[in-house]
Amino acid sequence: MLFNLALTGVFGVTIIFGFIPLALNLEEGGEMLQPMAAGAIGGLALGLFVALFLMPCFYVLTAYTRRPPGNVSSSSSS
Repeated sequence: MLFNLALTGVFGVTIIFGFIPLALNLEEGGEMLQPMAAGAIGGLALGLFVALFLMPCFYVLTAYTRRPPGNVSSSSSS
């Protein structure tokens, strides 16, 4: 599982770094692609944040608040 999270982070960061030259508008005629690059960087950054931080937090919260059925201990023994 940790390997999959590392792959997600590495691929996301690599793609973000690939879009940085487009977002900085270093080339001539890049005015058309600059808004697309900025939107892609923001979307990828938000997606990485959700995938790497929020989803594990929600999993931990829901995993520890639920109790499996049939695991109820009774104090009276018959």
